[in-house]
Amino acid sequence: MFRYHLLGMLRMGTQHGYGLAKEYRRRGGVDSGLGSFYRELQKLVEQGFVRRVANKDDVDPRRAPYEITSHGEEAFDDWFEDLPRAGHCADSELAVRALFFT
Repeated sequence: MFRYHLLGMLRMGTQHGYGLAKEYRRRGGVDSGLGSFYRELQKLVEQGFVRRVANKDDVDPRRAPYEITSHGEEAFDDWFEDLPRAGHCADSELAVRALFFT
């Protein structure tokens, strides 16, 4: 489910890993280590859901921006539209989806 949370945040715009971590903490109240974010971002890049993009000249080069690909948008949409069945994790899945309602 973490991957879909990242995809959903990237769907709102290009961000770097640290920015994603801060947004994740702000939205969900969960403080996850930066290593988790960068590992999952790397997996998403390898699977073609996300890509790294060029940094602006005046931005810290350590803050590599990421953006969602059309493949990632499709994966997020499929996940978002497929409501979970009732069960022990259904509440948390619905809670994550609720973060993306505007």
